[in-house]
Amino acid sequence: MRRLLLALILAWAPLSPALADVDEIDASPLLHCVEAADHQAEALRACQGVITQPCFDAPFGETTSGMVMCLSAEGDGWARIMDESLARLAAGNVELAPALAETQAAWSVYREEECSYRVQRWGMGSGAQVEFASCQAQLTADRAITLLRYEPTAD
Repeated sequence: MRRLLLALILAWAPLSPALADVDEIDASPLLHCVEAADHQAEALRACQGVITQPCFDAPFGETTSGMVMCLSAEGDGWARIMDESLARLAAGNVELAPALAETQAAWSVYREEECSYRVQRWGMGSGAQVEFASCQAQLTADRAITLLRYEPTAD
């Protein structure tokens, strides 16, 4: 039922015409920030919002659809970083790879349930879409940072 509710919410507001001119939001500032952070927790946390803040300041970033697009781009950037870190961690310690895969699967379920809960708390307004995208981006960034922090000590 929750997944159906989320699907309805996310399908509720189509992209506005203002977004038709936006092909893709550049994720390179996030990738550069994470690389420069060199696995340092504070520096990695400071990378959160590197995509969304300038995107929100763009003309399309003030609309609900624009905010969702900005937050989704941030989440996608962090997902890429997370996936690359997972691959390095699994390759770096083949014996722990199955445990890492199980942990990641459990985390994915947690993220979906947590974001569903946050949307339900928000209600059915258009802000629910923004809340869902924000939650996905935030939790994915948090997970990516955790994984990146494991890397220097990976055996």
